[in-house]
Amino acid sequence: MGDEVNYLDQLKSMGRTDGLKLWMIMNREGVIIQSSGTEGEEGIRIAALMSRLADKIDDFATMLGTENQTEEIQTIRLRTMKDEIIMCPSKEYLLVGIQEPGYVVQENKDDDESDGFFD
Repeated sequence: MGDEVNYLDQLKSMGRTDGLKLWMIMNREGVIIQSSGTEGEEGIRIAALMSRLADKIDDFATMLGTENQTEEIQTIRLRTMKDEIIMCPSKEYLLVGIQEPGYVVQENKDDDESDGFFD
């Protein structure tokens, strides 16, 4: 039980400091076991979509495998223009996190030719 609490504390800490917008632990059918950052209908919709995506990824991994050895997906990362989705599937559960990519294109406010590299 101590490891589980530490794991949850780490997820909560990541949400405060590392741009993690939401995380959820769910079973493979999309039933949310624990989550942070989303509630209600939106959480249920995200969980259902992630469960379907995990099933399709499993089908793809099976196709990649050989007759004697199947492939197993460990982590899936999808990046959109505004978010990054990280999924860690296992046989019974899914861990899903949605985070902000963390990059910001900074505009040069000065009219000089400096690129800021040696400044």
